[in-house]
Amino acid sequence: MGKRFKTILAVSAVVIIAGCSDINTLEDQALAQVITYDLEETNDGNIGKLKVTASIPLKNRRNDQRVITSISKTSKGARMEFKSQTDLHFVKGQLRTVMFGKSLTKHGYTKYFDTLHRDPQVSPRTNVVIVNGNAAKLAAAKYDNKEATFETIDRFIEKQDMESILPNIDIFQFMRDYYEEGIDPVAPVLIERKDFIDSDGVALFRDDNFITQLDPSMTTIFLMLRKKINNGQQNFEYPAPGHKTPEIVALNILHSKRKIKVKETAANGKIHVQITLDVKGSIFEYIGEKTLDTKKNQQILTNKMEKSISKDAERIVAFTQEHNVDSLGIGKYVRNSMTYSDWKKLDWRKEYPNIKVTCSTNLEIRNYGLVD
Repeated sequence: MGKRFKTILAVSAVVIIAGCSDINTLEDQALAQVITYDLEETNDGNIGKLKVTASIPLKNRRNDQRVITSISKTSKGARMEFKSQTDLHFVKGQLRTVMFGKSLTKHGYTKYFDTLHRDPQVSPRTNVVIVNGNAAKLAAAKYDNKEATFETIDRFIEKQDMESILPNIDIFQFMRDYYEEGIDPVAPVLIERKDFIDSDGVALFRDDNFITQLDPSMTTIFLMLRKKINNGQQNFEYPAPGHKTPEIVALNILHSKRKIKVKETAANGKIHVQITLDVKGSIFEYIGEKTLDTKKNQQILTNKMEKSISKDAERIVAFTQEHNVDSLGIGKYVRNSMTYSDWKKLDWRKEYPNIKVTCSTNLEIRNYGLVD
């Protein structure tokens, strides 16, 4: 019995010591939560050095963070400088978000993504964000006294994605869209306001460069064109004749699914693509002269919203064609509609701005408010 007790005691001691060792190791680590990349501003208009910052949680203050900064020619050089700025072991295993200043993405970004993608410490599920302005400044500011800024950023991205306001893009998805034929990558754009973080649309990329960005008012329709969504809101306003109150409608989107069909090449040689949006929703708010207690008025309103969604969808497609960015992945459907040899003969980058794309919407309203 005594030997058995001694054995149990010895095993327990080993477990306790191992546990203490893990705790000490964790306390000795600087766990980067957000890393930002910017280009330093220069007075002569030339491209400046790379400015990299990292947000690290403070041990004894959960609602605060420490920001360390490095200026170097390469991201690897910046990481080496990080190690000299803290007595802790700098690690990226808990990295939540990587943010790029928009000015940097105009001069090529894949070398930074490639470094992150190859780093075994960095999760491929790390969020990718573009900042309209200085990414380091946004990450270092204080927006909420109850939490650290890296938590505010993380929570904001999650909320925008849940409400279908901005896409939630991680490193894996971004790099997959970069390398895959027939689609170009996109990323959410954030901007720093006076005392809060705000959404600023969607960044559209081609090859190794930021090309343009989509206005925030169009991002929900853009997401409906790009993928299936299960939550969102779209507002409509229709002018009334005379001096009557305009008709204002808030549509709560419960479900939206896209269908893309590549039709036969038209007589003029152009590819024709048909995009259909099947949308289910409910009327969240209605202001207008009509009453929605009759099937006739309900159908009139539904038809108006269908036309508005289709029109906005075609505007978005035309915008991507104007800037020659296949952000919706239409090229993947064109590629799958033909043989591999025909696809290889097709110069999709040259072809995309000239294809014919028509959009239609099937809208099913589950309820129209109090009238139901």
